[in-house]
Amino acid sequence: MGLLTVMHLFFKRGKRMKKAWLTLLTAITLVAVSIAAAPVKATLSMYAGKSEYVGDVSVSCDGTYLYITISTIGDWVLTETHLAVATSLEGIPQTKSGNPKVGRFPYKHEDLGGVPSDPYTIALSEIGASSGDLLYIAAHAVVWNPCLRQEETGWVVNDCTPEYFSGNSWATYFTYLCP
Repeated sequence: MGLLTVMHLFFKRGKRMKKAWLTLLTAITLVAVSIAAAPVKATLSMYAGKSEYVGDVSVSCDGTYLYITISTIGDWVLTETHLAVATSLEGIPQTKSGNPKVGRFPYKHEDLGGVPSDPYTIALSEIGASSGDLLYIAAHAVVWNPCLRQEETGWVVNDCTPEYFSGNSWATYFTYLCP
């Protein structure tokens, strides 16, 4: 039996059925709206020394705030993180030759002391963005592996379509559409 047939039967049976049907439709609509308002989460990979997978970055947006968490895996820990978020690639601090200026990234947590994750919460209004905007994000980290006694620089990469700054480094950025 199709949906139209069921609707016809409900409406044919009188006001009580109409009221029940309208209540059901309202509930379905409310659920759909709340699902649509839920933050859309993206997870990207972080590589150190150009090719060693050392963790992930999760990004989500609720229309007011952007949430970014940089996390490591295994024995790797974070000692510093640097983050730039803008509505254009030109909004990320770069040298004239197109390399990112990590020291000028507006969001940074230094002297972390070896933590497995580092969260950021950024108001969209703070970066001149709003829901529906495409954001350009550069996430950089200094990671340490105490077992290997090894320190590396890490960048977050979209594995499907890596996007590199135009300079001569392996620095990367990614884009995220804030719902």
